[in-house]
Amino acid sequence: MMNKTISHLSLRAAALLTLMMLTILTAPNEARAQGGGYSTDSYTLTLNDNYEGAEIRIISPIQSGRTILLNSFATTREYFYFMGWATTATGEVVYAPDAEITINDNLTLYAKWADTNRNYIVLFNANGGSGMMAAVAQAKRSEYTIPACGYTRDGYGFIGWATSADGEVVYNPGTVITLTNNLTLYAKWADANENYIVSFNANGGSGMMAAVAQANRLSEYTFPACGFTRSSYRFIGWATSADGEVVYQPGHTKLLFGNQTFYAKWEAITSGTCGLVNQHLHFDGTEVTWSLTKSEGSADDDVLTINSSIANGVMADYEDGGSPWYGHRGQIKTIVIGNGVERIGQRAFKHCTNAISVSFGNSVDKINCQSFQGCSDLRSVTIGSGVKSIETYAFYDCSQLTSVTIYATSVPDLDLSVFDNNADGRKIYVPAASVEAYKHASNWSDYASDILPLDVIIEDGSDKSVLTNGQTKNIALKRTFPAGKKQTVCLPFDPSKLLTLGKVWQFTGISEGKAVMTQITSGPLLANTPYIFEATSDVIGITFPSAAVNISNDPKTAPDGQAFVFRGTYEQKHWLATDDAVVNGTIYGFMVEDNDGQLTGQFVRARRETYLRPFSCYLEYSGALTDTNPTSQTRSMSAEELPDVIEIEWKSAEGASGLATGIDELRIKNLELRDERWYSLDGRRLSGRPTAKGLYINNGRKVVINDSRIAFTKCND
Repeated sequence: MMNKTISHLSLRAAALLTLMMLTILTAPNEARAQGGGYSTDSYTLTLNDNYEGAEIRIISPIQSGRTILLNSFATTREYFYFMGWATTATGEVVYAPDAEITINDNLTLYAKWADTNRNYIVLFNANGGSGMMAAVAQAKRSEYTIPACGYTRDGYGFIGWATSADGEVVYNPGTVITLTNNLTLYAKWADANENYIVSFNANGGSGMMAAVAQANRLSEYTFPACGFTRSSYRFIGWATSADGEVVYQPGHTKLLFGNQTFYAKWEAITSGTCGLVNQHLHFDGTEVTWSLTKSEGSADDDVLTINSSIANGVMADYEDGGSPWYGHRGQIKTIVIGNGVERIGQRAFKHCTNAISVSFGNSVDKINCQSFQGCSDLRSVTIGSGVKSIETYAFYDCSQLTSVTIYATSVPDLDLSVFDNNADGRKIYVPAASVEAYKHASNWSDYASDILPLDVIIEDGSDKSVLTNGQTKNIALKRTFPAGKKQTVCLPFDPSKLLTLGKVWQFTGISEGKAVMTQITSGPLLANTPYIFEATSDVIGITFPSAAVNISNDPKTAPDGQAFVFRGTYEQKHWLATDDAVVNGTIYGFMVEDNDGQLTGQFVRARRETYLRPFSCYLEYSGALTDTNPTSQTRSMSAEELPDVIEIEWKSAEGASGLATGIDELRIKNLELRDERWYSLDGRRLSGRPTAKGLYINNGRKVVINDSRIAFTKCND
């Protein structure tokens, strides 16, 4: 019948020739009639089994237009599954093992394989439909997302996947499952001539809701309850598109006029309870709460805070993925365990893969097993002084963790593998007097070479007496820096680590009546220099390794030609009401929040007895006081001409300006420094603090001024 020319690269190919001849289909009779027979052109089909030492089969000639059934050329390989044929050695499957192809040119096909020791195989069956869906090799025991249907069937609508040809729908496209074996999925169909197909989309959730075949004779359809779930979200209704508004609620009815897909709509849950429920201990679970909030400049709720309403709050334990914030784990950057929380729940924060820092209050005495395991972006951990036990795998596989600071002087019990698989060079800082005890304690000894002394701990309120001039030590500044809130800070050593934790500004002078703070974006920062610092995420304590202490008696920033100086202090400052600085009003504190927020982030003049904590800063007018009117910022001013409020211009490193919030650090005795605006009883705004005796309104209260003394009365007096 034909002049056969067959090139053999194996004896096997000869045996396949007969098989090939059986799988060449005859062309339709119409083609014979129209064309007077088959084309005389012939081509070559090359089949490459595509692994080292594999056979290559070359079959020739094949007449143009012939149809070949590839299932006759299926091949085998030990411990591998044959997925189909590709047109390049590294390409994707183009033809299924049982595909039909028409030969119109020379063609080389490469077998594609999946290692069955490592993968489960997912197969698809059209179940009466047509089309092609390639088999999938999925890593064993991994999550697999059920795909959309790639088949079609005339007159029918796809309603889901079953695990047998006549079985019920068990999976929708988009359903996420964990594979524990090979799987074959069968397309399920409904007669589109008799029914409308109603489908459901989890829209970020998980679970399964089978499509519904609804009689299409203008029958009413009743919306079902949502069968999907989504961790850390609540279902709020059905929409007609993924990003559309809620249109229908469960129980609502509507007429159908065609096939329809409805999308679950979700609302984020950003707070709730996470306490242990134990009747014997009289815990009902509400004692411990969680909340997600935004840090300054963040589009997401990225700060997770755990608080307790009692002194010994105990968190609940969780299974993998069971915590109420698990659905938000990808956006959480900072985790803060507040005071009052005593025990951290098992697996509570496991796989919060984007968390960068974790800090614990002093009340925490137990960090349970796997609580932070797999937090792969975690960089720093600060543990309070009350910790007594850290359980197995608590910080295991935190591959970026470089710094652990522990304030406990008594060595906590440490279980197995707590700090295994951390970053190379990870350091564990502990109080200097306890270093040897840590190094020789059970399981701590595994990390002995990583344990370093925390030589100095600057508590909030400590002064320079905790430091020794000329020493080089590991120093911890144990102060809380809330995310997005500015604080002043001045340290007698290089504080460049602040740049890795947030934004830093330096005073560069007075311009047009405003204090100019210019952002610094690269180090080094300077010792004995006052700065304003804003943490990107909540920070509870900062460790400065190998800090060289050089205490200045007058830490300050004094721009040339300026009468205002930004000063730091390493001891508590206390100004009496009779001190010249208060009488003349030459010192200004950095404002926190006044009642209506209008003075937030500004310098406010201190006119009463005032305190300032160590390692903080204040602005001072250091020029001469005179009765003459100044013509510039560099000339002297009278006490009356000094402003009560100095606004701050915040300049970025590129020179752009903007306003931001701040933290009050200059405190009036028994009263936080707040709004210094004064009003008469009839509501008129005064230019400053009144000097005449009388009754006035200040900070929301009635104030009696009598012989320069101030007495406060109730607002409703």
